[in-house]
Amino acid sequence: MKDMMQGDGGQWVFKSFFSENSCLRSLEAVLRRLNHGNGCFVDMSLLNVAVSLLNGAVSLLNVAMSLLYLTMSLLYLTMCLLYAAMSVLCMAMSLLNVAMSHFFMAVSLLYLTMCLLYVAMSLLYVTMSLLCMAMSLLYLTMSYLYVTMSLLCMAMTLLYLTMSYLYVTMSLLCMAMSLLYLTMGLLYVAMSLLHLTVSLLYLTVSLLHVAMSLLYMAMSLLYMAMSLLCMAMSLLNVTMGLLYVSFR
Repeated sequence: MKDMMQGDGGQWVFKSFFSENSCLRSLEAVLRRLNHGNGCFVDMSLLNVAVSLLNGAVSLLNVAMSLLYLTMSLLYLTMCLLYAAMSVLCMAMSLLNVAMSHFFMAVSLLYLTMCLLYVAMSLLYVTMSLLCMAMSLLYLTMSYLYVTMSLLCMAMTLLYLTMSYLYVTMSLLCMAMSLLYLTMGLLYVAMSLLHLTVSLLYLTVSLLHVAMSLLYMAMSLLYMAMSLLCMAMSLLNVTMGLLYVSFR
């Protein structure tokens, strides 16, 4: 608050407790010149209250601007750390994608090898089936010649048994290869689902990165607006200083 004026020879002496504020000092000088120049009696109590309220409002605005600037700085630091973490995560996801691509290539090569092996086994199975059919026909022929070719029939019978054992063995091997082929198909489906999951996760991370970039841009624009407001306050202070100099 400010003191009331005291008269001395028809003039007023103006005293202020807010002499550190340049704007208030300028206003005080103007009023002092008006009082000394015109010799009028001005009741300054209401003006003192208004100036005090203005000074308090400016102080509160300065504190609020400082707190807002500190909050914006902390938020900007948090966004920088989050952006660095997201960059590291994207790099890790890229490396994982490369590793999964190489793994899928290896699985594809293994699948191609198994297909070729299955084709070879199928051809062998057809060959053995044809051979068994030929042996059956030969067995029928040897049966008709059983009386005269008994020794040859015994030898052919042993050969037939041997081929039968080989046929059973090849059948079991074909069954094992079929089961392996089914297992590889299931593994390929599982790998495809895993690749789809990784792709969706990568897409989610990319969208989050875009959202963070937009938020960072908005915070930058708000920071620029606050800077312009601070410049406007500085220009107002300079203007009041110039007004003070012009009245002196």
